Amino acid sequence: MLGDGGRVPFDGLIVATGVEPRRLPFGHDLAGVHLLRDDRDVMALRAAFEAGPRLVIVGAGFLGAEVAATARGLGPEVTLVDPLPAPMLRQLGATLAGRVTELHRAQGVRLRMGTGVLGITGERGRVTAVALDDGTVEPADCVLVAADPRRTWPGCAPRACRWPTGSSAPPTAAPPPACTPPATSHPGLHPRYGRMRLEHRMNATEQGIAAARNLLDGDVAVFAPMPYSWTDQYETKIQIHGVIPSHAELVVAEGDLDGDRFTVLYRAGSRTHAVLTWNDPKSARRYRQELAAGDPPTSRRRRP
Repeated sequence: MLGDGGRVPFDGLIVATGVEPRRLPFGHDLAGVHLLRDDRDVMALRAAFEAGPRLVIVGAGFLGAEVAATARGLGPEVTLVDPLPAPMLRQLGATLAGRVTELHRAQGVRLRMGTGVLGITGERGRVTAVALDDGTVEPADCVLVAADPRRTWPGCAPRACRWPTGSSAPPTAAPPPACTPPATSHPGLHPRYGRMRLEHRMNATEQGIAAARNLLDGDVAVFAPMPYSWTDQYETKIQIHGVIPSHAELVVAEGDLDGDRFTVLYRAGSRTHAVLTWNDPKSARRYRQELAAGDPPTSRRRRP
Protein backbone atom coordinates (compact mmCIF):
# COMPACT_ATOMS: atom_id res chain seq x y z
CA MET A 1 0.00 0.00 0.00
CA LEU A 2 1.27 3.45 -0.93
CA GLY A 3 1.11 6.64 1.08
CA ASP A 4 -1.73 7.97 -1.06
CA GLY A 5 -3.83 4.85 -0.44
CA GLY A 6 -2.99 3.20 -3.74
CA ARG A 7 -1.95 -0.41 -4.08
CA VAL A 8 0.74 -1.94 -6.30
CA PRO A 9 0.52 -5.71 -6.90
CA PHE A 10 3.75 -7.69 -6.97
CA ASP A 11 5.15 -11.20 -7.11
CA GLY A 12 8.36 -10.33 -5.29
CA LEU A 13 9.46 -7.33 -3.27
CA ILE A 14 12.79 -5.88 -2.20
CA VAL A 15 12.53 -3.47 0.73
CA ALA A 16 15.85 -1.56 0.68
CA THR A 17 15.37 1.44 2.91
CA GLY A 18 19.05 2.15 3.45
CA VAL A 19 20.16 4.58 6.13
CA GLU A 20 20.27 8.30 6.62
CA PRO A 21 22.78 10.52 8.46
CA ARG A 22 22.22 10.85 12.19
CA ARG A 23 21.58 14.45 13.21
CA LEU A 24 22.47 16.09 16.47
CA PRO A 25 19.48 17.50 18.39
CA PHE A 26 20.78 21.03 17.75
CA GLY A 27 22.75 23.17 15.32
CA HIS A 28 21.45 21.94 11.96
CA ASP A 29 19.59 25.20 11.36
CA LEU A 30 22.94 27.02 11.10
CA ALA A 31 24.78 27.53 7.83
CA GLY A 32 28.08 25.69 7.87
CA VAL A 33 26.78 22.59 9.68
CA HIS A 34 26.96 19.62 7.33
CA LEU A 35 25.96 15.98 6.99
CA LEU A 36 27.61 13.64 4.49
CA ARG A 37 25.67 11.00 2.58
CA ASP A 38 25.52 11.77 -1.15
CA ASP A 39 27.39 13.64 -3.87
CA ARG A 40 25.58 16.91 -3.19
CA ASP A 41 26.78 16.76 0.41
CA VAL A 42 30.32 16.15 -0.84
CA MET A 43 30.26 19.20 -3.10
CA ALA A 44 28.80 21.42 -0.38
CA LEU A 45 31.40 20.26 2.12
CA ARG A 46 34.28 20.81 -0.28
CA ALA A 47 33.07 24.35 -0.96
CA ALA A 48 32.91 24.93 2.79
CA PHE A 49 36.55 23.83 3.16
CA GLU A 50 37.54 26.57 0.74
CA ALA A 51 35.42 29.22 2.45
CA GLY A 52 36.50 28.74 6.06
CA PRO A 53 39.78 27.73 7.72
CA ARG A 54 38.43 25.94 10.81
CA LEU A 55 36.69 22.56 10.52
CA VAL A 56 35.29 20.58 13.46
CA ILE A 57 34.30 16.96 12.79
CA VAL A 58 31.95 15.31 15.27
CA GLY A 59 32.59 11.56 15.17
CA ALA A 60 35.91 9.77 14.62
CA GLY A 61 34.88 6.53 12.95
CA PHE A 62 35.57 5.62 9.33
CA LEU A 63 33.77 8.66 7.93
CA GLY A 64 35.09 11.26 10.36
CA ALA A 65 38.69 10.06 10.18
CA GLU A 66 38.68 9.90 6.37
CA VAL A 67 37.21 13.39 6.02
CA ALA A 68 39.78 14.72 8.49
CA ALA A 69 42.58 13.28 6.33
CA THR A 70 41.07 14.69 3.13
CA ALA A 71 40.44 18.10 4.65
CA ARG A 72 44.01 18.46 5.87
CA GLY A 73 45.17 18.00 2.30
CA LEU A 74 42.93 20.88 1.24
CA GLY A 75 44.15 23.32 3.87
CA PRO A 76 41.63 23.75 6.72
CA GLU A 77 42.57 23.43 10.35
CA VAL A 78 40.85 20.26 11.57
CA THR A 79 39.57 19.29 15.00
CA LEU A 80 38.28 15.75 15.45
CA VAL A 81 35.85 15.21 18.36
CA ASP A 82 34.65 11.89 19.75
CA PRO A 83 33.55 10.61 23.18
CA LEU A 84 35.79 7.55 22.78
CA PRO A 85 39.49 7.73 23.73
CA ALA A 86 40.87 7.32 20.18
CA PRO A 87 39.73 7.59 16.56
CA MET A 88 38.36 4.37 15.02
CA LEU A 89 38.53 2.60 18.38
CA ARG A 90 35.38 0.55 17.75
CA GLN A 91 36.53 -0.43 14.27
CA LEU A 92 40.17 -1.34 14.95
CA GLY A 93 40.68 -1.90 18.66
CA ALA A 94 42.91 0.08 21.01
CA THR A 95 46.35 -0.76 19.56
CA LEU A 96 45.69 0.24 15.97
CA ALA A 97 43.43 3.11 16.99
CA GLY A 98 46.60 4.40 18.61
CA ARG A 99 48.38 4.18 15.25
CA VAL A 100 45.53 6.13 13.62
CA THR A 101 45.91 8.73 16.37
CA GLU A 102 49.57 9.09 15.42
CA LEU A 103 48.68 9.51 11.74
CA HIS A 104 46.37 12.43 12.41
CA ARG A 105 48.57 14.14 14.96
CA ALA A 106 51.50 13.98 12.54
CA GLN A 107 49.37 15.89 10.02
CA GLY A 108 48.36 18.57 12.51
CA VAL A 109 44.82 17.40 13.31
CA ARG A 110 43.66 18.55 16.73
CA LEU A 111 42.20 15.53 18.56
CA ARG A 112 39.57 16.08 21.24
CA MET A 113 39.03 12.48 22.21
CA GLY A 114 36.99 11.50 25.24
CA THR A 115 34.74 14.53 24.87
CA GLY A 116 31.14 14.90 23.79
CA VAL A 117 29.29 17.79 22.16
CA LEU A 118 26.94 19.90 24.27
CA GLY A 119 25.93 22.42 21.64
CA ILE A 120 26.67 24.25 18.41
CA THR A 121 26.54 28.04 18.47
CA GLY A 122 26.38 30.63 15.74
CA GLU A 123 26.00 34.29 14.83
CA ARG A 124 23.74 35.73 12.13
CA GLY A 125 22.62 32.24 11.18
CA ARG A 126 26.12 30.81 10.65
CA VAL A 127 28.06 28.40 12.86
CA THR A 128 30.86 29.87 14.95
CA ALA A 129 31.76 27.26 17.57
CA VAL A 130 31.17 23.81 19.06
CA ALA A 131 30.72 23.55 22.85
CA LEU A 132 32.16 20.39 24.43
CA ASP A 133 31.16 18.63 27.63
CA ASP A 134 34.50 19.37 29.32
CA GLY A 135 33.61 23.06 29.35
CA THR A 136 35.78 24.06 26.39
CA VAL A 137 34.70 25.63 23.10
CA GLU A 138 36.15 24.85 19.68
CA PRO A 139 35.86 27.72 17.16
CA ALA A 140 34.44 26.54 13.84
CA ASP A 141 33.65 27.93 10.42
CA CYS A 142 32.44 24.50 9.30
CA VAL A 143 31.09 21.51 11.24
CA LEU A 144 30.61 17.98 9.93
CA VAL A 145 28.38 15.66 11.93
CA ALA A 146 29.79 12.22 11.15
CA ALA A 147 27.90 10.13 13.71
CA ASP A 148 26.72 6.60 12.99
CA PRO A 149 23.80 6.60 10.52
CA ARG A 150 20.34 5.32 11.36
CA ARG A 151 17.83 3.37 9.30
CA THR A 152 15.36 5.46 7.39
CA TRP A 153 12.51 3.10 8.22
CA PRO A 154 12.67 2.36 11.97
CA GLY A 155 12.48 -1.33 12.76
CA CYS A 156 12.70 -2.39 9.14
CA ALA A 157 15.76 -3.79 7.41
CA PRO A 158 16.14 -4.32 3.66
CA ARG A 159 14.88 -7.68 2.43
CA ALA A 160 14.05 -9.50 -0.75
CA CYS A 161 10.82 -11.39 -0.10
CA ARG A 162 8.15 -13.36 -1.93
CA TRP A 163 4.45 -13.11 -1.21
CA PRO A 164 1.65 -14.73 -3.22
CA THR A 165 1.04 -13.32 -6.71
CA GLY A 166 -0.97 -10.13 -6.61
CA SER A 167 -0.35 -9.58 -2.92
CA SER A 168 0.10 -6.08 -1.58
CA ALA A 169 1.27 -7.00 1.88
CA PRO A 170 2.85 -3.97 3.59
CA PRO A 171 6.59 -3.96 4.28
CA THR A 172 5.88 -4.03 8.02
CA ALA A 173 4.24 -7.45 7.74
CA ALA A 174 6.11 -10.42 9.19
CA PRO A 175 8.45 -11.66 6.44
CA PRO A 176 7.81 -15.05 4.92
CA PRO A 177 10.53 -17.72 5.07
CA ALA A 178 11.95 -16.85 1.65
CA CYS A 179 13.95 -13.72 2.47
CA THR A 180 17.53 -12.66 1.95
CA PRO A 181 19.50 -11.21 4.84
CA PRO A 182 19.08 -7.48 5.51
CA ALA A 183 21.30 -5.18 3.52
CA THR A 184 22.98 -3.39 6.38
CA SER A 185 22.26 -5.60 9.36
CA HIS A 186 22.44 -9.40 9.48
CA PRO A 187 20.22 -10.72 12.29
CA GLY A 188 22.13 -13.86 13.14
CA LEU A 189 22.06 -15.15 9.55
CA HIS A 190 25.72 -15.02 8.61
CA PRO A 191 26.98 -18.55 9.29
CA ARG A 192 30.37 -17.34 10.51
CA TYR A 193 29.85 -13.90 12.05
CA GLY A 194 26.22 -13.90 13.13
CA ARG A 195 24.62 -10.49 13.44
CA MET A 196 26.68 -7.70 11.93
CA ARG A 197 26.33 -4.29 10.34
CA LEU A 198 28.70 -3.11 7.61
CA GLU A 199 28.56 0.42 6.21
CA HIS A 200 30.82 -0.21 3.22
CA ARG A 201 30.40 -0.20 -0.55
CA MET A 202 31.36 -3.84 -1.15
CA ASN A 203 28.70 -4.98 1.31
CA ALA A 204 25.99 -3.04 -0.51
CA THR A 205 27.14 -4.36 -3.90
CA GLU A 206 27.22 -7.99 -2.76
CA GLN A 207 23.84 -7.72 -1.05
CA GLY A 208 22.21 -6.25 -4.14
CA ILE A 209 23.41 -9.22 -6.19
CA ALA A 210 22.24 -11.74 -3.58
CA ALA A 211 18.85 -10.06 -3.13
CA ALA A 212 18.16 -10.02 -6.86
CA ARG A 213 19.23 -13.63 -7.30
CA ASN A 214 17.10 -14.89 -4.43
CA LEU A 215 14.12 -12.84 -5.56
CA LEU A 216 14.26 -14.13 -9.12
CA ASP A 217 15.43 -17.70 -8.56
CA GLY A 218 13.75 -18.54 -5.26
CA ASP A 219 16.13 -18.41 -2.31
CA VAL A 220 19.02 -20.23 -3.93
CA ALA A 221 21.86 -18.39 -2.19
CA VAL A 222 22.81 -17.88 1.44
CA PHE A 223 24.29 -14.42 1.91
CA ALA A 224 27.63 -15.20 3.52
CA PRO A 225 30.48 -13.33 1.82
CA MET A 226 33.76 -12.57 3.55
CA PRO A 227 33.19 -9.05 4.97
CA TYR A 228 35.62 -6.49 3.57
CA SER A 229 36.27 -2.86 4.36
CA TRP A 230 39.08 -0.40 3.84
CA THR A 231 40.08 3.16 4.53
CA ASP A 232 42.68 5.43 2.93
CA GLN A 233 44.05 8.13 5.24
CA TYR A 234 46.96 10.28 4.10
CA GLU A 235 49.51 7.82 2.64
CA THR A 236 48.16 4.85 4.59
CA LYS A 237 45.82 2.13 3.27
CA ILE A 238 44.12 -0.04 5.89
CA GLN A 239 42.25 -3.15 4.69
CA ILE A 240 40.12 -5.41 6.88
CA HIS A 241 38.82 -8.86 5.98
CA GLY A 242 36.35 -10.41 8.41
CA VAL A 243 34.71 -8.86 11.47
CA ILE A 244 36.78 -7.73 14.45
CA PRO A 245 35.32 -8.86 17.81
CA SER A 246 35.56 -6.40 20.67
CA HIS A 247 37.33 -9.02 22.82
CA ALA A 248 39.82 -10.14 20.17
CA GLU A 249 43.53 -10.59 20.81
CA LEU A 250 45.83 -8.83 18.37
CA VAL A 251 48.52 -11.06 16.83
CA VAL A 252 51.22 -9.76 14.51
CA ALA A 253 51.57 -12.01 11.45
CA GLU A 254 53.96 -9.99 9.30
CA GLY A 255 56.05 -6.87 9.77
CA ASP A 256 56.15 -4.74 12.89
CA LEU A 257 53.47 -2.52 14.44
CA ASP A 258 55.98 0.32 14.62
CA GLY A 259 56.70 0.08 10.91
CA ASP A 260 54.92 1.39 7.84
CA ARG A 261 53.75 -2.05 6.62
CA PHE A 262 52.38 -4.96 8.62
CA THR A 263 49.64 -7.57 8.89
CA VAL A 264 47.78 -8.44 12.08
CA LEU A 265 45.25 -11.12 12.99
CA TYR A 266 42.33 -10.65 15.36
CA ARG A 267 41.88 -13.88 17.30
CA ALA A 268 39.35 -14.96 19.90
CA GLY A 269 39.78 -18.42 21.37
CA SER A 270 41.27 -20.67 18.70
CA ARG A 271 39.75 -18.76 15.77
CA THR A 272 41.03 -15.98 13.57
CA HIS A 273 38.03 -13.69 13.06
CA ALA A 274 39.67 -10.97 10.98
CA VAL A 275 42.84 -9.92 9.22
CA LEU A 276 44.03 -6.32 8.94
CA THR A 277 46.78 -5.15 6.63
CA TRP A 278 48.50 -1.79 6.90
CA ASN A 279 49.93 -0.66 3.54
CA ASP A 280 50.13 -4.24 2.31
CA PRO A 281 47.45 -4.99 -0.35
CA LYS A 282 49.37 -8.03 -1.64
CA SER A 283 49.23 -9.75 1.73
CA ALA A 284 45.59 -8.76 2.12
CA ARG A 285 44.56 -10.90 -0.85
CA ARG A 286 46.46 -13.93 0.39
CA TYR A 287 45.14 -13.74 3.93
CA ARG A 288 41.59 -13.19 2.73
CA GLN A 289 41.70 -16.46 0.80
CA GLU A 290 43.05 -18.35 3.80
CA LEU A 291 40.49 -16.80 6.14
CA ALA A 292 37.62 -17.57 3.76
CA ALA A 293 38.77 -21.17 3.51
CA GLY A 294 38.65 -21.47 7.28
CA ASP A 295 42.41 -21.98 7.51
CA PRO A 296 43.70 -19.34 9.96
CA PRO A 297 47.01 -17.81 8.83
CA THR A 298 50.09 -18.70 10.85
CA SER A 299 51.45 -15.85 12.93
CA ARG A 300 55.15 -15.20 13.46
CA ARG A 301 54.94 -13.65 16.88
CA ARG A 302 52.48 -12.43 19.47
CA ARG A 303 52.13 -8.82 20.51
CA PRO A 304 52.63 -8.48 24.29
